[in-house]
Amino acid sequence: MSPATTRQLSRDEYIILLQQASGKSDFVHVGTVGEGPGRGTWSGFSYGAVQNRVLYPGDTDSDGIARLAEEMETEAGNYAGYSVDLDCLAGGWIGFLSYELGYVREPRLAPICPTPPVPLLAAGLYLWLASHNRQ
Repeated sequence: MSPATTRQLSRDEYIILLQQASGKSDFVHVGTVGEGPGRGTWSGFSYGAVQNRVLYPGDTDSDGIARLAEEMETEAGNYAGYSVDLDCLAGGWIGFLSYELGYVREPRLAPICPTPPVPLLAAGLYLWLASHNRQ
């Protein structure tokens, strides 16, 4: 794998890449839309995760979560030499944590939390991100 390269995209190139990426099964978008106070200025998108991790409801003990965190750190470290220092969003683990993960980890809430039909965490390791600063 080659070291990361960067270049500025024109608005048209950004839109074309966004159109192509949005049709992929693992397309991700990071950022907020809209203006006003409290909104972040960066947004970005990617596809083509090189690794994926999922945490299911039965794996929420401290050992299971610690194992997952260690695996994710190791995987990200395997690609660390391909990154560059940028003043933008540049990729990494992108995914979601469900609210239920907090509930099942809290002893007083766990007994009343129904088992969700979806993972508690799902993330992919994306090595690139087309990013945009709205400022």
